[in-house]
Amino acid sequence: MRVPALKGICLYLPAFRIEKGLIASQYMQRARGTRTFRWFDEDECTMAIEASMGVVEGTGVDTIGCVIYAAEKGPYRRKSTASVIADVLGLSTDTLTVDITGSERVSAEGLLVAKRICEATGQEVLVTGGFCEHGEPGSDEDIHGGDAGWAMVVGEGGGIVLEEFWVARANVFVKWERGEDTYFLPDGFTVPFELLPTAAAILNRAIEKSGASKVVIGTSSNRLPSQLKRKLGDRNITLFHHDSTTTGVLGSASLPFAMADAVEKCEPGESIVMLAPGDGALAITAKSSDPDNVKIVRINAENPVVFDLYGLYRKIVTYSFEEADTSPIAYWRDAQRIFQLRGGKCGNCGKVFYPYSDLCPSCGFTPVRETVPLSREGRVFTYTTDHITPSPIGKVTHAVVELEGGGRIFVQMTDSLEEMVEIGAPVKLVIRRIHSGGGIENYGWKARMVK
Repeated sequence: MRVPALKGICLYLPAFRIEKGLIASQYMQRARGTRTFRWFDEDECTMAIEASMGVVEGTGVDTIGCVIYAAEKGPYRRKSTASVIADVLGLSTDTLTVDITGSERVSAEGLLVAKRICEATGQEVLVTGGFCEHGEPGSDEDIHGGDAGWAMVVGEGGGIVLEEFWVARANVFVKWERGEDTYFLPDGFTVPFELLPTAAAILNRAIEKSGASKVVIGTSSNRLPSQLKRKLGDRNITLFHHDSTTTGVLGSASLPFAMADAVEKCEPGESIVMLAPGDGALAITAKSSDPDNVKIVRINAENPVVFDLYGLYRKIVTYSFEEADTSPIAYWRDAQRIFQLRGGKCGNCGKVFYPYSDLCPSCGFTPVRETVPLSREGRVFTYTTDHITPSPIGKVTHAVVELEGGGRIFVQMTDSLEEMVEIGAPVKLVIRRIHSGGGIENYGWKARMVK
């Protein structure tokens, strides 16, 4: 019998922060802590890709047989976001892709589906998602929200073994589920009366069955964990939940962030309960088999860039790309070159170049038939600043990047201002939004500075 286990977690935070108090002060309010916010070319999909690339780095993707995108929402109305992530990772076309959306507990639902698929096929499953929350100026979402991406790998053996699950469904519409369905519960809100008893009942059942000493709670509320603690009585339980003080509320990403903290403090043989409230509650029990073997990666967790201009922050997070003509056929034709970053290699002189061409730009040899994967790391060969290309900061930096292992690529710089870029500086290629058109979000490679 196959034994699915959590084998890796990657947590991605955007590189930028802003003081919540600075936002609140614009509207005669008060708040404490900081919130994360995405750069103008990021969204739920790109942050999920960043986390996915982080969790598979060094281990490869050959054993991954399924990609699950689990988030409250995605960039497309009628297209799979998981398929985009699979393309970027270079997975084969027979890889199963699944999208799960619509609830704050989707990260737990994705983990549960991954467990079932791993049991049935024996293949590793990548579960990933992104969360963005901003809202109208001065709103709770604007002040208390946050942005993040996450990814987890479920496979056989070692790590944190996933065991049983309990669910209680409640078709109840509470305050933050109305309107635009933002599923938002900021620090100052009280926990709805429908949520607490349901979550407490499920949690008690899971603890009694598993004998768990650690509970991981994926919630947008900083109050719910303390209220659940009181419901548990005198039990010797350690609660883990993501504190939104430094990042803002992370919605469905809260569970992976809290789970990473719990795994780092786990001893072999300890039992864990993961609780995800939302439309009732979902609990998953797990046993720590080999916690030291769980790969945990954190991106941009330290040394963030802190903004002190609220107006510029609003320009960045509300920026809309101008509509551009897009050909779905051209997009499909160039998918390998765009997403998988493959270039050409000359069979005569060995030159590696990008984009692929039948003619070698170095020796003129033709036809060049070999395509090779290019490195996603390199250094700035040269750069220039463009004041014409639309941008919320008024200018865009373009750079030629010399890739490790050969090849050069011309890209926009992202997550950086002009004064942060210099020739010879190390950079990493990342997937970001390029433009929108015809209802299609166009993603491509850009470069960000390596801190």
